[in-house]
Amino acid sequence: MQNLIGLRSRPVEEFVPELLGHFDQLRTVTFVLYKPAPVLGERLKRIVEPHSELLSKADQLNREYGIPFWDAFLSIEMKSGVLSKEYVDLAILHDAHPDERAIELTRGEATRDRLRSIIEDAGPEYGVALSSRVRIANGEYAHIPMLDFRCKCSAHNVEVVKWAVAAIGHMSGAVVNSGRSFHFYGMRLLTVPEWLRFIALAALFSPVVDARYLAHRLADGACRLRITGAPGRPSVPFVEEVFSDES
Repeated sequence: MQNLIGLRSRPVEEFVPELLGHFDQLRTVTFVLYKPAPVLGERLKRIVEPHSELLSKADQLNREYGIPFWDAFLSIEMKSGVLSKEYVDLAILHDAHPDERAIELTRGEATRDRLRSIIEDAGPEYGVALSSRVRIANGEYAHIPMLDFRCKCSAHNVEVVKWAVAAIGHMSGAVVNSGRSFHFYGMRLLTVPEWLRFIALAALFSPVVDARYLAHRLADGACRLRITGAPGRPSVPFVEEVFSDES
C-alpha cells in the first residue's frame, strides 16, 4: 500500500501498474483505445433550435447549480407536458465507436513501460482507458471497483468521494483528479454479483455520481476510466489521494 500512497500527484498511468500489482489473484487486464463520442448535451444541441429558450434554461441550471445538462433539459421538457420521441431515442443511444479496440495484458505485462508504449502508439486522436473487468487465477472474471463522479475538484469534495465509497463498503482506494471531477479506484476486487451491487448502490448517489456513466457501464458489462488525455478532454488524470483503513 505504501508504494501506492507514494504516487500522490503522479499521472494515473504511473499509478495503474502499481494498482494492478496490488491484486494477487489478477491474471489479465484490459485497456481500451477509443475515440470519444460527442457527449449527450452536444448531440442534443444538434437537433434543437440553437437559440431556443429550453436550451438557455438548461444551460443556466447547468452553470449555476451544476445540474447535468441532460437532466436539466429533460426536467424542463417533462414539466411542459411534451416530450419528443427524438429525445427518448437520444437518451438511450449506446453505440461503441467502430475504431474502438481492446488490448489484453497479463499482470506481468502491465508495466509502466508497456502502458506508456500503448499510449504513445495510440496517437492523439485516441484516449486510453482501463477496463474494470479482469480475469483472476481461477479463470473467472472479477472487477476493479471504479466510479466517475460529477462534483467539482476541491479538497472538500475529495472527502465527499471518500464518504460515498465508504458508505458502499470501500474503505481503501484512490481518488483521481480527471480535470473536471474525480474518479475512484478501489483496492479490493469484486465478483460479478458484488460489482452489480456496487454499481446499483453507487447510482443512489446520483447526480454526485454520474448515473449515465453507470448505465452505459452496466450495458457494456464493465466500467472504464480514461488514464490519458483525449480529444475534448485534454487533462491527464492524476492521483489526488490514496487512502486506506489502515492509515
